[in-house]
This record gives sequence, structure tokens and C-alpha cells, in this order.
Amino acid sequence: MPQAEVELVGAPSSVGDARRFARDVLEAGNVSDDDWTAVQVVSELATNAVVHARTTFTVKIEYDDMYIKVSVIDAKPLARASVRRFSDITTTGRGLRLVQMLGESWGVEQTPTAKAVWCKLRRGAAVTDDGDAAFDAMGLVFEHDDIAGADDAQVLCRIANAGHLVAA
Repeated sequence: MPQAEVELVGAPSSVGDARRFARDVLEAGNVSDDDWTAVQVVSELATNAVVHARTTFTVKIEYDDMYIKVSVIDAKPLARASVRRFSDITTTGRGLRLVQMLGESWGVEQTPTAKAVWCKLRRGAAVTDDGDAAFDAMGLVFEHDDIAGADDAQVLCRIANAGHLVAA
């Protein structure tokens, strides 16, 4: 199984570096058809490492004909990684829920000195019949704009049960 990894500093700017690394690795391996989903997972896991572990971290990408496995390893093994509950007005806490929705499986492996949070993505599963799955995981609701003459692709997005407009 081809694999690549990079070690990054625990700084916000490293999240963008992690995304670029993942995109470059998948493109070099001709796996770019699935790179959007993998990059989203890398972004969420790298953000968690920066925000919660506050240590250097390693991004590891492995792939074969069936799967892409994304792992982010940090040096804070006791910082728990778990899907959190959130309210309608909470602005954080949705990352692992999104990872859970996008991946076929995910988990945490801990040693005395490190923690690896990983997600296994099935290749070719990036586009599904349920295009709103990732956004539903973040607590967002999508509504079709029924205004006469409006573009069919126009969508309104708001936080569920709160009515705050996020994007239009």
C-alpha cells in the first residue's frame, strides 16, 4: 500500500499545509478523484491536533485500489478524540462527526507517547445520492429556493433550528 507522511508544527497555518500535502500525495498517486473527501478529513483531523493537542503532528496518507486511509498522529495521547454533542449555536465540535459521516470507519489508537486518529475512506464513494450528508453532520439544513425563475442550483443554508443564515 503506497503511503506518505509529513510532520508539521502545531500551528494553525499547518492545517493548510496538511491539506496541500494530502492533495499532492493523492494527485501523484493518481487518486485525485477522491481527493475532496480525503482533504476534508485531513483538514478536520489536523485542526483537532492543532486545537486540542497543541503539539507537532504527523499526517499520514495510505491508499490502494479500494481505500484511502488518513491518519493524524500527535504527541498528546491522553487528549480524547470523541464525537461531541453540540447546540444550535455552538461553533465548534462538529469535526469528528463530519469525519464519521465521510468515512467508512474511523478510530483512535493510543500509545504511551502518541495518539493517532484515523479515517478509512472507500474509494469512489465521494459522490453519493445523499449529497447533504456531510452538511447534515454539521447540523446544517439545506432548502431549495422556490422563487420563480431562480437557478435550480441555488440553495439556502442555515443552522438547523436557529435560523441564522450561513451561506446563500
